[in-house]
Amino acid sequence: MSVSFAVDDKGDLQIGTEIVTLDGINSLIQDIKTRLRLVAGEFHFDITEGVPYFELLQNNNKASFNQAVITEILKDDRVKSAEIITNEFADGKLSLEIEVLTNENQIVRI
Repeated sequence: MSVSFAVDDKGDLQIGTEIVTLDGINSLIQDIKTRLRLVAGEFHFDITEGVPYFELLQNNNKASFNQAVITEILKDDRVKSAEIITNEFADGKLSLEIEVLTNENQIVRI
């Protein structure tokens, strides 16, 4: 069993008077966001994790980029399928909207 700790929009751990944990759909949403923030090779405990953003953005192939993001999301065993709704890169900022179908047949937009 894994535990998901609450993080803010920047991915920083939220610590106040106590550590906050998440469960259910909130945990899944946050875990996917955290997974997609990880650049391939960045996590020194397992350099195979993460999205190869630098390579994908250099190639400028939207289909390959979308597939890499979906592949990363599908590594979470709570996810049945994922679809990129919006993929925009402007002014140095990546904007993604993703629809995820959970194993419990819940649809979530991230």
